[in-house]
Amino acid sequence: MNPDETLYFANPGEEGKFNPDYYFHWADFDNEPIKNWKDISDTLLSIPMAHQLIGYYTIPDSTDNVLKVMRSYQYFAANEISDRVAQMNWQGKDARGGYVWHTTGSGKTMTSFKSAQLIASSGDADKVVFLIDRIELGTQSLGEFKGFADNEDDVQGTESTRVLITKLKSDLSSDTLIVTSIQKMSNIKEDGAKQSDIDTIQSKRIVFIVDEAHLLDKEMLEEVRFLLNFKMDAESPMTLILVGQSELWDKLQLQAYAAIRQRIDLQCKLPHLDRSQVGEYIQRHLAYAGADHDIFTDSAVDEIFKFSSGTARLINKVCTHCLLYGAQNGKRIIDDHMVKLVIQGELT
Repeated sequence: MNPDETLYFANPGEEGKFNPDYYFHWADFDNEPIKNWKDISDTLLSIPMAHQLIGYYTIPDSTDNVLKVMRSYQYFAANEISDRVAQMNWQGKDARGGYVWHTTGSGKTMTSFKSAQLIASSGDADKVVFLIDRIELGTQSLGEFKGFADNEDDVQGTESTRVLITKLKSDLSSDTLIVTSIQKMSNIKEDGAKQSDIDTIQSKRIVFIVDEAHLLDKEMLEEVRFLLNFKMDAESPMTLILVGQSELWDKLQLQAYAAIRQRIDLQCKLPHLDRSQVGEYIQRHLAYAGADHDIFTDSAVDEIFKFSSGTARLINKVCTHCLLYGAQNGKRIIDDHMVKLVIQGELT
């Protein structure tokens, strides 16, 4: 290692051996890598930054029993979102929202969960509600969020609209983080909620986070926007965060979505991986799967990066196809020639 190629590691590997698969570059707010050791010491290793990263920006993921340290772009997105909520004037007449977008596998769900956890623990909102469009996605998201939480009971599901109303009214700290459907939220009045219940809910500071928002059609997005006007008057004690893939950005630029776009105050884009990050990404997945040697050559990674432009979903796709091709042909090493064959023959 030299002074201008500084790396950090989130996990030294088994039995204390330093595993290169867990080396990373830290980056700044604009996702520009910070490589000089002095700049690293002034930022990542400074106090209170280092304490905050370990104390607030790690996630004990029970799905694989690994304590995960957020990447730099996740840290800055979650920090910016929670800070913006902390600065909100909840009595104002123009509550606004924001959105986080990027492709599958870039860490949007983990970023939105950590944002919610920070908001809830700070007391800057009374409720953080994850809104999901479909029941099966709601079940999946509830499982993911419970896996990320320090305690499964920190994240509450809702079996019915009545249960949702009860949890929204509740002052218990265990009912702060809620996962429910857009349909249940929209049905609160239609399902005969008492005016006193609605008044209690309306008095609370609520942050809505809509996961997989790129899947919502215009009608459903309008339904979500309506939630910002829940009080039915000029004031709204609620704010909205949309989380989705890149299509969300494209959709919000259309004139048909202008009313929604005008309510956006903050946008966070989780960036594409650069060439070195693509190599690290592939190595980590292979190491986790139990590979005991490098399978993709550097030239193969170059071709994968060229094809995917650093998009996690496409990296996964081309690597899976290449591994299947290699297994079928008895190859232990995947080179650039094989990657090109797979891309041309199966992916284009």
